[in-house]
Amino acid sequence: MKYLMEYFHIEYGSLQYTLVIIALYIVAIIAITFLIKRMFRRLALRLSEREDKKGLVGYLNFFKYIVLAVVYVIFLSSLTDYFPTLSSMANKLLAGSGVVAVIMGLASQDALGNFTSGIMIIFTKPFKVGDTIRYLDKNLSGVVESINIRHTVIRTFENKRVIVPNSTINNTVIENYNYLESEHRICNFFDISITYESDLKKAIEVLADEADKIPELLDIRSQEDIDSGVPKVKVLVTNFADSSIVLRAWLWSEDAATGALIKSKLYQSLLDRYRVEGIEFAYPQLVVHTSE
Repeated sequence: MKYLMEYFHIEYGSLQYTLVIIALYIVAIIAITFLIKRMFRRLALRLSEREDKKGLVGYLNFFKYIVLAVVYVIFLSSLTDYFPTLSSMANKLLAGSGVVAVIMGLASQDALGNFTSGIMIIFTKPFKVGDTIRYLDKNLSGVVESINIRHTVIRTFENKRVIVPNSTINNTVIENYNYLESEHRICNFFDISITYESDLKKAIEVLADEADKIPELLDIRSQEDIDSGVPKVKVLVTNFADSSIVLRAWLWSEDAATGALIKSKLYQSLLDRYRVEGIEFAYPQLVVHTSE
């Protein structure tokens, strides 16, 4: 560096010297930032090609920003060390700006909280990238797409991205459909209402029969259950409402998306079958009696 400055006749400590050093630092930080982002992008591409490592892709953004933050701090500290006057000015500014420091501290509480919550999510794993979760407070369901340094990205079933701050999602109740690696199956409640005039026994039999015809439906019975005559689809009466009898079927599926498909197919087939069997769906009715 010294010989380079002498070659261009730039004196040490001059304004030109300072500008050249700062320019070199800027070029270096841009180049290193580019290389770090490229490295993480290639690593993400390699992980995405491996089925057992896809879940790690979303965490790379979190660690990428941490690495970049460390690099920026190192460059800034080395720049101030390179110019003693700049370091002295920085120390005086920090020492004489207590009010500014307090304001900055208060303003950064949310950022620090999000960062800390992100680290807690990464290591405690209430959910991870690829999990299907339901944010109960907002009745929001979707797949965790990435966990960043500030926020978590959830891809809804409508293919929309919802950005939730880490501190918010870390302090709320989350329903995780994939919390246990060995258990992804879910039970889907299927509720319908029939009139009191309908044949209750027939309605239960038809509901179980139509559900049993759906190929995506899982049979969770053990061999002992099958031998003892336990039905594949459990159907119970759950309520005697004001104008209807409420039936509930337990439908097991491989995941939430398959469960929605099963329920859709059952709604369609059950409508036609109940019409044939003379079973009526209940709906609100108002009967007015008049006296002459």
